Amino acid sequence: MRKKAASTFLHYAFSLSFLVAVGLISTPAQAFMAGPPVLDGITAFESNGHPVRVDMFVPRNQEQPLPAVILLHGASGVGGGHLIYGMAEALAETGLAVFAVHYFDAIPRANRAGVTRYFERDEIIGDAIDYVSSLHFVDHQRIGLFGYSLGAFQALERAHKDSRVRAVVAAAGGLDGRRTIDQLGPMPPTLILHGDRDGIVSVRRAHQVAQVLEAIGTPYELEITRGTAHVPRGQAFDYWMSRAADFFHENLSLTDPVPTQTVLLRAPAR
Repeated sequence: MRKKAASTFLHYAFSLSFLVAVGLISTPAQAFMAGPPVLDGITAFESNGHPVRVDMFVPRNQEQPLPAVILLHGASGVGGGHLIYGMAEALAETGLAVFAVHYFDAIPRANRAGVTRYFERDEIIGDAIDYVSSLHFVDHQRIGLFGYSLGAFQALERAHKDSRVRAVVAAAGGLDGRRTIDQLGPMPPTLILHGDRDGIVSVRRAHQVAQVLEAIGTPYELEITRGTAHVPRGQAFDYWMSRAADFFHENLSLTDPVPTQTVLLRAPAR
């Protein structure tokens, strides 16, 4: 799996390739006979009067509108991109259109990751769903959220109020403690990923999410990987992304998934 840390120059070069691939500019078909399986590029939408950057990772040679996953970073933002872009590429290589949203962009003041900005961030993520849903190469009826760390908290917040979200993967995160079960609306199928050695967000938060989802009748799966800290690396990273991709493909399929019983899974020792 390639880990991305592209320069600005390379990123914009891929952006040009992406625009060609989705039909915004035309070029001879021969130009796309070779190359990586995923094209990436940069776009933006407006939220709260500010442009919000979006890194797009789109599979090649897709003739039908694609299921889309909106990827939400943690409290440190995208940073150098090694983790977030690696996640995006891993999902896109399985046939998903992935959008890594820089949702801090529309919060110009300090403390962008603070608790007081929780619902401000949620509104920006809602605007991101509006934007992704409007793209002609995306199937607006097949949208999922993948949240990592703070992004997982935000993904779960948005999912219970937004019927456009068909599936959620919450990695190394939890639920807003101010929410009670009575305040949560229907939730889409949810996959919870967490490491048992997470020193940033306790694994207890993963079990709390599972308990809440079970109480409100939401189909969910819980994966606790042994020996994994807050940032999944090596085999743990590959395992998380494989599970996430399978989960999205199952729940963002063209046909509605068959309802299943709530299931609690524990990953094998690593």
